[in-house]
Amino acid sequence: MPVFKDDDEAYEEWRRAHWETGYILAVPGRNRSGPAMLHQARCEHLNKAKGDTLTGNPKACSDNPSDLESWAKVEGVSLRGPCSACGGK
Repeated sequence: MPVFKDDDEAYEEWRRAHWETGYILAVPGRNRSGPAMLHQARCEHLNKAKGDTLTGNPKACSDNPSDLESWAKVEGVSLRGPCSACGGK
């Protein structure tokens, strides 16, 4: 399961390849201090604003949302829940 950090090009390549089937766990803040949110790969909330980076904060990616939940548990990352825009499901 890939986790992208400071690698927008590889992240966007994965996202395009998994547009219909992928899920992304967006981990906010330094030291993974805030809760992560689950998104579908095609979610509009994952698009970057002008001048921003997409992977300044880690993005864990999988076609299986339960893999992302397991990763978060192992890494000590709390989950906020699914995105309000895409439902994360």
